[in-house]
Amino acid sequence: MKAFDIVVHGGGIIGCATALGLAQLGFRVGLIESQISSYHPTPEQFDIRVSAINFSAEKVLERLGIWRLIMQGRTRPYSMLEAFEDESNRLSFDAKQIGMPYLGHFVENGFLQHTLWHSCVEHEAIVCFTPATISSLVMHEQYADIKLDSGELLQAALVVGADGRTSRVRQLAHIGVTGWDYKQAALIMNVKTENTSQTTTWQQFSATGPKAYLPLAGQHGSLVWYHDVERVRQLQFMPKAQLKKTVQAHFPGKLADFEIQQVAHFPIQRQHAQSYYHQRVVLVGDAAHSIHPLAGQGLNLGFKDIEKLLDGIMQAGIHSQDPFSSQVLQKYQTQRYYDNAFMMSAMDFFHRGFQTQFALVKPIRRLALMAAQHSGPLKNKVMRYAMGF
Repeated sequence: MKAFDIVVHGGGIIGCATALGLAQLGFRVGLIESQISSYHPTPEQFDIRVSAINFSAEKVLERLGIWRLIMQGRTRPYSMLEAFEDESNRLSFDAKQIGMPYLGHFVENGFLQHTLWHSCVEHEAIVCFTPATISSLVMHEQYADIKLDSGELLQAALVVGADGRTSRVRQLAHIGVTGWDYKQAALIMNVKTENTSQTTTWQQFSATGPKAYLPLAGQHGSLVWYHDVERVRQLQFMPKAQLKKTVQAHFPGKLADFEIQQVAHFPIQRQHAQSYYHQRVVLVGDAAHSIHPLAGQGLNLGFKDIEKLLDGIMQAGIHSQDPFSSQVLQKYQTQRYYDNAFMMSAMDFFHRGFQTQFALVKPIRRLALMAAQHSGPLKNKVMRYAMGF
């Protein structure tokens, strides 16, 4: 049996970042991941999944010593975010309004995960198990026994579930969830555009779902089209020339000419764990909360989880307390549960508000966007909140 201070289940972005942060605090960490990374970028091919990394998440990555490595790769800072229902009435968030150089960076998920994973592999306090997954988990008062699908036995004082929306750790810890399926999917299209200087991201709201453009490095970008699941499947399997014409017919006229390079789709669901911990198990990221992606905040919320969990464990150690006690984990839950719930509810509000097509609702939405555009301090406060301040 191999003994660790902490075992992290899930070697994605949030799992690797958690493992790295814990190892840097001086703990011996076991990191379990079911799939070996297959990220092999080329100059013309970008990962289909892209995330908007806000200032708060950047600070966590700086703390881990990772952000400088990310900035050496393909990233795209953006300084302007526009939201609108029709192009004559838009809500604009400009980083200059709050004295910041940018709102965040768009980063390929594959690149971020690849960088974090290799940092974990190279860290002397982290032992990686891959391909592997937890088959059983038995919790005791001061530790947990873990059995891998290979039959290997591990033991740890804390088990971190960072294994996504269908978390195996959450299931084994008998932590329930609440949530629902939005009956929608997101069609993601990697495109090459005519633009080389792209610092604006935009999102158009409609009854069938938002449409968005995310600028990437060079002349590349990502188009996102939310629609009902069946329509998204139809769009995904269209010939690229036909799909391009369909996009041009339905997306805003401001979209520059483009070439579709890669297409995929992802389901959209909301899910919230009823508790973020149980005995010697704690949840982070999508294992704890899965949010509607229309504001691109899911990954950023996960980094805030990591920040608060690391801070709580570190403070307990400073005061010679059990760093994995229920008091420490309860404090983490208190700090994160309601913040995550608020963001989830805000996304539901926007989702449902723009789906509603009652005659009186559209002019109300229009007036609300106009008021928000001219709200001054309130708009700046929203912008700072979205940046993680």
